[in-house]
Amino acid sequence: RYINLSFNYFGNFYRIIVIIRMKQFKYLAMAAAGMLLATSCANEEMPTPQGDGVTFTLRLPAGMTTRASSAFGDGKDAVNLTYAVYKSSDHTLIMSETRNNFFDGTTLENTLSLDLLNGETYDIVFWAQSSTDAYSFDSGTGIISVDYSKVTSNSEEFDAFWTADKNFTVSGPVSKTVTLTRPFAQINFGTTDLALPAVTKEFGTDWASLQTTLSLSGVPDQLNLLSGETSGSADYTKSCGIPTGQAFPDIKDYTGPALSYLSMNYVLTGSTKDVKDLAFTVENSATGKLFNTIQVAAAPLQANYRTNVFGKLLTTTTEFKVVIDPIFNTPDYDIPVWDGTADKPEIVDNVMTISTPEELAGLAQMIREGNRLSGVTVNLAADIDLGNLPWTPMGNVLAYPTSAFAGTFDGQGHTVFNLNTSDTGEYACAGLFGSLDGIVKNLTVQNFIVVSNHYAGAICGYDSNGVGGIENCHAVNGTITSIPNQVSGGEYDNGNKAGGIIGYAYAGFVKDCTVDGVTITGYRDLGGIAGATYNMLTNCTVTNTTIVVSNKNDYGKPEAQRYAGEIFGQKLGSGGETGCTYSNVNIIRNGETISTPAQLVAIAADVNNGNSYAGKTIVLTADINLAGVQWTSIGTSANPFKGTLDGNGHTISNLTISTTGTNNEGVGFIGTLSGGTVKNLNFKGANITVADAGTDSPGAGVVAGKIFPNGLVEGCTVENSTIDCCKNAGAMAGYAYGNFVNNTVINCTFKATLGNALNNDKVGGIIGYQGEGNYRTVGNTVKGSTFFGIRNIGGIAGCIQAGVTVDDNTVESSFVYFKSGTAAGDSGSYSNGAIVGRPISLKSFNNNVATNVVCEKRSSL
Repeated sequence: RYINLSFNYFGNFYRIIVIIRMKQFKYLAMAAAGMLLATSCANEEMPTPQGDGVTFTLRLPAGMTTRASSAFGDGKDAVNLTYAVYKSSDHTLIMSETRNNFFDGTTLENTLSLDLLNGETYDIVFWAQSSTDAYSFDSGTGIISVDYSKVTSNSEEFDAFWTADKNFTVSGPVSKTVTLTRPFAQINFGTTDLALPAVTKEFGTDWASLQTTLSLSGVPDQLNLLSGETSGSADYTKSCGIPTGQAFPDIKDYTGPALSYLSMNYVLTGSTKDVKDLAFTVENSATGKLFNTIQVAAAPLQANYRTNVFGKLLTTTTEFKVVIDPIFNTPDYDIPVWDGTADKPEIVDNVMTISTPEELAGLAQMIREGNRLSGVTVNLAADIDLGNLPWTPMGNVLAYPTSAFAGTFDGQGHTVFNLNTSDTGEYACAGLFGSLDGIVKNLTVQNFIVVSNHYAGAICGYDSNGVGGIENCHAVNGTITSIPNQVSGGEYDNGNKAGGIIGYAYAGFVKDCTVDGVTITGYRDLGGIAGATYNMLTNCTVTNTTIVVSNKNDYGKPEAQRYAGEIFGQKLGSGGETGCTYSNVNIIRNGETISTPAQLVAIAADVNNGNSYAGKTIVLTADINLAGVQWTSIGTSANPFKGTLDGNGHTISNLTISTTGTNNEGVGFIGTLSGGTVKNLNFKGANITVADAGTDSPGAGVVAGKIFPNGLVEGCTVENSTIDCCKNAGAMAGYAYGNFVNNTVINCTFKATLGNALNNDKVGGIIGYQGEGNYRTVGNTVKGSTFFGIRNIGGIAGCIQAGVTVDDNTVESSFVYFKSGTAAGDSGSYSNGAIVGRPISLKSFNNNVATNVVCEKRSSL
């Protein structure tokens, strides 16, 4: 070891290099300092120095100082700098030091001078933080450890930055600028409903008792500054009040109501995207009452990125969006968007660098023209937005091998957003790449639409000959569809080999890839990673994905050949998987997908003409707006709907029905459901009016008017909707012999005030009337809603008959108004209640909770 000491004495600069043994280091360093002082006083000639001065200009991320001072993430609290110098060959520690107040909290930049040996090669790490003791640095290993028990929400004290300058060789005096970046994801929650009456009634106008809690598990708690790798696993649960003096981050293209900040948290994560399930609760800290719970599945997290969760977070459980902000900079979202043109990039020393969507389109053009780029490495240097413009896949099977990409495409951790690509024909192959002979790695494709008649995948449709493969690539939030094409004899073929990453992995490797939030649709050979594979899929993960095996009577392929699986569809040759996992993957067989109003109208006509869809599933693959459509209910008493309708988490908005009802006919999105299921479907802004003076009036419901003799509504939400009818009104069903599980009603108004005054009864948040039998109404929630009628009015149901289980339901901040009877909720003919208006010999009635519910008799409605 050596000590290189320098000083300036009356304008003269001196250096002393002391060579020492390690065991003597501490004492000789002190002696050397004393010798230095004595020598300086004598002003004698100094030995020739053996090292060279190296000056580092250290900066926190560019653009931080330009953001508004009220925005979390300005970096001004990270004023203390720690650095450590290691020998590159074996990571032996040379020196380490912490300098408090190195940054002044304003300029976010300062210089650091180090004397290092000429000709030596070093790894140098830098870490900047506040004075918090939540982070500790082990200079021997280069590891930062995070103690989450000392971390709090809504505090800039826990922002920090780092970088590593590796393999730095000293060759004379050097001045170098390095930028430190944040190793954390910043998780933000913002809401638009802070001032709604239901909220201010609970928390007051100062919201002092409004407490939120963010929980997630499996969070890294160590960062190796030498390698950049995170490790460890910890649970993160933090509670806080509303932050003051902070502006919620700007959201690209957001034009909705102003967002009020609810919480901000810093969580250690890696430089490539990870996904975590977030649980976010809202509680009244004064009373301990749980006000709302939001579950955010597979939220994207990445170091130095913002993950913004925003919407109506206080009064709904599903009306929110999750957006990952790619940089802490001003302006936000500076990702270039494709204008549809192509600009061919240059190749220098067999390396091509792509920084714009136009250059990516230029690469695609070169491949189409026959340049396979064999031996060329293509580096993606920035995130790119393809703007949902039509994209021609890079390479195709028909022109193989002249049109197959044969180089190496390195995404370098970047993301291609908004891919919209398709290919047609018997040998169609669609994806970002159509046909691949080379390697694609370290790339994410997010928010995509891929359509083909044959091979289809987000990264690639067809791996041609196995020279290369796909590694560390990720498909996030998109749809992949393989549609059959007609062949000789009038039958259909293809519509197969569709996977989240690749359609057909012929022989090339696929490893360390992930698929999340993707819907894959086709007729056979469908899989979360690959539709069909000849090779081994290694260490891949599929989450929150739906695979729909569609039904077509004239497809011409027997059911036994219609392979579908969570990881792959069909195994060919020695193919298969090893080390792959999946969770929340739903495979739906005999299904049809719906994404437009016209398709919904066609389904309604098909059912009403006698196709019951029994044993079949209809899956929504997009939100659907029915504004301007006068809706005709799906299913009648004569021709009911008997299939499964899976909303897949999507929303149908602006459902409108205005009709004079017919006896025995239900009115709603579905008219009559018989033995079928509606699940995971959301409705917003529905408006249903049914005028009927008959004594046997129909049921009116947003989801279903009538369920008979059996059926299930599960995991559905109805919000900001109205029903005005004669009798039997509820969000999930008006008149039902069926089951209702884990549904939610928010800010709705249901009335039975039209038609014959002898009716005007049986109104509830979930169901109007539930008939006798071994049925279940459990786990449902009604919030901020109002119900009117003469009698048998309730927060969950107006009237429930004998044998039904009614457990674990909740009604909050709602109003039950009635004209006749009492508010006792007993079994009398004219009873009304916060949970059930008229319960009759229920099988079970346990753990139902009503909070802030007004159940009031009125002289007029």
